Amino acid sequence: MKKNKNGIWVNDKNEPITWWNPYEGDIIGPYLQFIGDFSNWPRYQMLEFKDGTILYVSFDGYGDSDNDLDLDDPNYEECYEFYFKILKIKNKSKDCKWKMNQNIFFSYHNFPIKWERLNENEIKKLKVSNK
Repeated sequence: MKKNKNGIWVNDKNEPITWWNPYEGDIIGPYLQFIGDFSNWPRYQMLEFKDGTILYVSFDGYGDSDNDLDLDDPNYEECYEFYFKILKIKNKSKDCKWKMNQNIFFSYHNFPIKWERLNENEIKKLKVSNK
């Protein structure tokens, strides 16, 4: 996945990527570019957020969802979601409500600003915190 010369997200065959809404491409596109081939999705990841909170997570899946409004509601929207389980929390901000071992999801509404692949050995070295 990459942006072509016209700024449109395309797959490896240069076919345009279809997003559920106009905001997803610029927010989620770079993450999908980082991930690469879905068959090689990194099981463990570090996710960093605007408030400085860092989550060490295991990837559980992805899919599409909506905001539970009626289809004819003008605020109805669909979006992609990514599902994770929190293994450790670092630099937890005062507003952070996430907890250890919590299953969470992210969409373009609350997506991390930075991410890294982690291997199993890196995860084993993490000290578990219940904060």
